[in-house]
Amino acid sequence: MGYILGVLTMIIKPEILDQILKFTSVLAAASVIPFIIVITIDFGIFLYKFIDRKFFKEKGEGG
Repeated sequence: MGYILGVLTMIIKPEILDQILKFTSVLAAASVIPFIIVITIDFGIFLYKFIDRKFFKEKGEGG
């Protein structure tokens, strides 16, 4: 693997390789962000419902 990368850096200019690496990392980050947002929203809704139910149950039983 290291050998292949070495050959690639010899063929491709380091600046171009750097751009490719930046692009791939940006692409990876961009594909992860919506996933994180969805999980956060889902978790928030679950938490809200859970707390809501618990709160209303306690209120209902108490009085």
